[in-house]
Amino acid sequence: MNLISSKKGDAEFAEMITSPLIMIALGVFVLVIVLVQVNKLGSSTDYQENFYARDLALHLDSIYAVRKDVNLATTYELPTQFNTLFNSGEIKLYQDSPLTGKTFWYNQDYQYKPLNNLNIAGRTREYLHFARQGNKISISADKPKLSNNPYCEPDNKKFNLETIRSQTAFDNIEEGTELVTGDLTVYVKLTQGEPELTVYTSQHTNTIMIACTITQKLYGTLPKITEHVILPVNKKYLSADDIRRSITDSEEPALLIIIKYPEITNQVKSVIAAALQAEVNERA
Repeated sequence: MNLISSKKGDAEFAEMITSPLIMIALGVFVLVIVLVQVNKLGSSTDYQENFYARDLALHLDSIYAVRKDVNLATTYELPTQFNTLFNSGEIKLYQDSPLTGKTFWYNQDYQYKPLNNLNIAGRTREYLHFARQGNKISISADKPKLSNNPYCEPDNKKFNLETIRSQTAFDNIEEGTELVTGDLTVYVKLTQGEPELTVYTSQHTNTIMIACTITQKLYGTLPKITEHVILPVNKKYLSADDIRRSITDSEEPALLIIIKYPEITNQVKSVIAAALQAEVNERA
């Protein structure tokens, strides 16, 4: 055996495969294979079904996460080639049949009415419209109409409350006055302006719950009110002359209701009083 000839041949082969031309060719070959696979992945129906099923599940999770007294609507853009099937805790995305689609799961909140066999065909919609009102979540091809009236958790808690019916209290309503006393104090201030309802609550237990139910009643009696907000107040962030100190300095639970309305009339004052009296009667 000629060892010298063998070693020479090995050296020539090694030199050939490590030549710049061969290395460039190998690099181009590997790059083409990678690009072909990436292109297949990017255009794969399986990939898109998986992606949108997961993303829709996360979208639903985020809607459940918002506090329940907030009504909201969202729009989700989904290619019309995909059909959707929603069930309790489960989303299925498919083209031809649910049996061949992709499934992903979301965290079903059982305080809400579950979605059962809700099938939305891609050809019937441009977007998916999600809406949450109270303890109901809806998904449809049509844009929903939301009510601004808040959803309040059902409760049967009773309180010893009394409305103040003196003329002096109503004469002072534009400066802010106490209209409900007892286990809970309610202050009301009525000002002229674009319709708006703001309810400030102290840090005591149950104040947000009662603020919610009073807000519901005010929506029913003041038709021009279309916006509201319920905000807890911390006294350490308030100046000494801030009207909200009327509730933070109280040892008892307290609310401050500030109502802006286009006109201030005796009729408006009367419907505010009626709404508060209805709350007192329900809590007795």
